Amino acid sequence: MYVNKLVFNLLNSLAKKNILADMAWIFLAKYAIFFFGIALIFFVRRDKKAFLKVFIATAITVMALFIIKKMWYFPRPFESENAALLIEHRLDSTFPSKHAAVAFAIAFGIFLEKKKLGAWLLVLAFSVALSRVIVGVHYPSDVFAGAVIGMIAAYSSNKFFSRKIK
Repeated sequence: MYVNKLVFNLLNSLAKKNILADMAWIFLAKYAIFFFGIALIFFVRRDKKAFLKVFIATAITVMALFIIKKMWYFPRPFESENAALLIEHRLDSTFPSKHAAVAFAIAFGIFLEKKKLGAWLLVLAFSVALSRVIVGVHYPSDVFAGAVIGMIAAYSSNKFFSRKIK
């Protein structure tokens, strides 16, 4: 727990230092998630089977997050830390990060099918996860857990449906 707070404080200390950097972090934290939906929509045109795998992985991820967040409550960093908060956020459970989970489910799911596009999306997913910590709404463990959940769902969906869909 100490390392989690230490890394949070280190990353969050980047906030409110430079207006342009803050604008970039805010954009990534709030709006970059939509690029994953756009990538998924355009991805369906080329390969409906791959789309189905990624869509189901994302649905599994969202269901898992819903269950986890109902079972356990963890306060957000801005509730208990002296955080530099760049965006407003409601006081729901911080663990795991929905943004990181969905971003990594889609990015890794696409990566398993289309390496080049998926690699770019994984970089964007990492940037989204990092930005959620810098803007003060998540601890590093939140985004790490979200990323792991999303990637496990994508991998599982890909393996299961690779056998079922020919």
